[in-house]
Amino acid sequence: MEDKRSLIDRITEQLKKLDVELDRLRKKADQTTADFKEDYKVQIEELREKKTQMVNRLDKIKGSSDDAWTELRSGMEKSWSELKIGVDKAISKFKEKHEDEQHD
Repeated sequence: MEDKRSLIDRITEQLKKLDVELDRLRKKADQTTADFKEDYKVQIEELREKKTQMVNRLDKIKGSSDDAWTELRSGMEKSWSELKIGVDKAISKFKEKHEDEQHD
């Protein structure tokens, strides 16, 4: 079973990678048509808000006692999973839209 320090380090690293992905998505969105750009920026902002919630949960884990952090862990894992799914969907949506624009 993963200890508290390992969980914090792993989630921190994943959040750094997520920031890179979100920045890439924002840059790609800036290069799309106006209609799609606005929709995409809203989606990216929603993902950034979820990321902020993850950071807040991570801070709670950092400040929790050794016994209490295990309860917070399951919520953290669920939130991370939901956030990652959201990012993957956004990437997929962008790829589909980009391919459609190229075929038009």
